[in-house]
Amino acid sequence: MSTLHGLAVGAVARICEVAEQPLRVRMTAMGLRPGAEVAMVAHGARGSRLVRVGDARLALAREVALSIEVEATRVQ
Repeated sequence: MSTLHGLAVGAVARICEVAEQPLRVRMTAMGLRPGAEVAMVAHGARGSRLVRVGDARLALAREVALSIEVEATRVQ
């Protein structure tokens, strides 16, 4: 397994775990929960990541992306 931060642009993955409890509640509210499919849209400055979950696009700070464990499923 790897972290969301390590996904290449265009890769699709399934979320396995969100590490920290306070963060887990916030991420779940935004659709980032175990079992959800997430696609990497872009890598931003200073390690930020832009991801797509369903119809939503979310910008995540580097620290947040590093705390989400994923399993890559395919490349778009």
